[in-house]
Amino acid sequence: RGIIPVEIKGLLLCLSFLFLTIAACPAYCEFINIGVILPLSGKLESLGEAEKQSFLMALDEINAAGGVKGIKLRLIIEDTAGEVEKGRQAMKKLIEQDSVIAVTGGCSSTVSWAASEEAQQSGIPFLVSTASADRITEKGWEYVFRLSQPSSERLDILSSFISKTAPVKTAAIIFERSVGRYGADNFLRLCRKMGIDVVIKECYSGHTVDLERFLRRVETEKPDLAYLIPDEKDISIFMQNIRWLAIKPKLIVLHSGNLKLHTMEQGSEGFIEHICTTSLWPPSLPYPGAREFHNRFLSAYGSHADYHAAQAYASMYVIYDALKRADVLTPEYVRDALSLTDTMTVYGPVRFISYGRKNQQNRLPVFLLQCINGTFETVWPEELATSRYVYPMPGI
Repeated sequence: RGIIPVEIKGLLLCLSFLFLTIAACPAYCEFINIGVILPLSGKLESLGEAEKQSFLMALDEINAAGGVKGIKLRLIIEDTAGEVEKGRQAMKKLIEQDSVIAVTGGCSSTVSWAASEEAQQSGIPFLVSTASADRITEKGWEYVFRLSQPSSERLDILSSFISKTAPVKTAAIIFERSVGRYGADNFLRLCRKMGIDVVIKECYSGHTVDLERFLRRVETEKPDLAYLIPDEKDISIFMQNIRWLAIKPKLIVLHSGNLKLHTMEQGSEGFIEHICTTSLWPPSLPYPGAREFHNRFLSAYGSHADYHAAQAYASMYVIYDALKRADVLTPEYVRDALSLTDTMTVYGPVRFISYGRKNQQNRLPVFLLQCINGTFETVWPEELATSRYVYPMPGI
C-alpha cells in the first residue's frame, strides 16, 4: 500500500522533467529571451552602437544555425544612456517584464555595477562584456561574470615589456585632466611598483595644452619613457610636435583609452613611427575567426571592428555556448553552465576563474602595439606578436 510501481515512477519523472523544461523555456519555447544593456545615447553612444551591431551579427549567425535545441534566440536591447539609474531600471525591466534567461552587455563600469546588483539579487546571470572596474568581479557575486580584462591589469603588458626587453629608469607623463586622470594614476602606480623615477608630470585642461613647455623639459631631463594621455582631439597636435624633439625618449607610449587606431592610421594624425600603445584586442591576433569577424564587420557596417565590437560578439557566443550546455533552460542552470565555460572566441579563450580577489573573471593578456611602417602591429607578448618590436626608438 502506498508504493508506486517503478514504471509509473519513471513516467512521472519524465513528465515532471518535460513540464520543467517547457515551463523554463521563455515564451513557451517560441524564443529564448536574452537581455542586453548598452549606452545607445549619451557620451558612450558610439561604443554602444558598435556593440549592438556585433550582438545582432552574432544573433543572426546563431539563429541561422538553428538556435539552441531548435529554438531561436531573441535579443531585448535596453538603452542605459550611460547613466546609473537608467542602467538599474533597464536590468529590472529585462528581468521582471521581459523574462530574460540571461543578460549581457555593459560598457560603463558604474552602470554595470548597479546592473550587477540587480542581477545578483534576482538570480539572473549577467555576463559583463566591457566594463573594467575591478570591483565588479571582486564582490563574490555568483550570478555575475566578466569577459573583458579588468582595469588594474591593463598596464601589465607594459610592465612585462619593460622588465624583459626595455630597461626604463626614468619617465615623463602628460595627461588631460578630465579624460586622463584615471590612466595617469594607473601609470604612476606602475612606476612606483617598478622603481621608475617620474621626472616630469604635466597636466592640462581642455585644449590649452602647452606642449612646448613639456617638450623642453623632456629634452632637458632626458626620460627613458614618455607616457602620453591626450584628449582624442589633441592627438594630431601631439604627434606634430613630438616628431621635432631633438632628443627623444627610448620609448613613447600613447595611452589607448577608447582610441580607434584604424581610423587614426588613415587620418591626419601622422603617427610617429615606432610609437607604442596598448590594446585589449587587435584583429590581427591569431585567434580563430578574429580576422574573419573583423572583415565581416567592416563589410557590413563600413567601419573597423575595435575591441568593443569583439567583446560583444564574443559575449554572445559565450551565452550561446552556455545555453547549449545547460540541462534545463532556467537562469540557475544557465549560471551553472557559464561557470563551467571553456571555449574559444574571436576575443580569445574564455574560462571564468577565481584568482586574487577576482571571482568568475576571464583572464586574458593585454597587447602592446607599435607603429611600424604606418600600421600598428602587435609586438608583445612575443608568442602572439605579428612583428618584431623596435627598441630603443631610433631618431626621426
